[in-house]
Amino acid sequence: MVALAKGCPKLQRLYLQENKQVTDRSVQAVAEHCPELQFVGFMGCPVTSQGVIHLTALRNLSVLDLRHISELNNETVMEVVRQCRNLSSLNLCLNWSINDRCVEIIAKEGRSLKELYLVSCKITDHALIAIGQYSSTIETVDAGWCKDITDQGATQIAQSSKSLRYLGLMRCDKVSEETVERLVVQYPHIVFSTVMQDCKRTLERAYQMGWSPNTSNAS
Repeated sequence: MVALAKGCPKLQRLYLQENKQVTDRSVQAVAEHCPELQFVGFMGCPVTSQGVIHLTALRNLSVLDLRHISELNNETVMEVVRQCRNLSSLNLCLNWSINDRCVEIIAKEGRSLKELYLVSCKITDHALIAIGQYSSTIETVDAGWCKDITDQGATQIAQSSKSLRYLGLMRCDKVSEETVERLVVQYPHIVFSTVMQDCKRTLERAYQMGWSPNTSNAS
């Protein structure tokens, strides 16, 4: 990775997934030697905040995937968002330490951010409320498997956000299906993702393509 970084100073895209020998030294090398990087992913790699902090040097960074890395603290994420002003997509899924305060700062500081993925993070309704209150750019929020999200958070982000177009609520079991049904009617410009809603959309597309239960049984 060090040799690659030093030899490819024009590199713009780098995705490394589940590479167990890619460590903080690799992250530091690409941050120092590849200033034109726009798309960076270290999903499942044994990197930590000590390496990720070097990504603040990447002024052109647009897409950052940090799913399920070894260790990631909130302060590092907040600093990356503050420094990387062109960041449009941030994936923090499966990082259990990411909390409400971190998401609030992301919403306030991520002026270009359009996508924020928070599946299985340590967030509550306060995170969703902060996104709706402070961000005018975020269109996609996935808070699936965040067990402390309730009807209040889902309702308030839908009510207050002017930019939201997708809200992932898969297995947010404290959000009732009745609430989601009401939100679907009240905010038709937003796609709400739950098990039930996704099944309904799949069936609707099947019907539109000519499928029916009767013809399926006959075949």
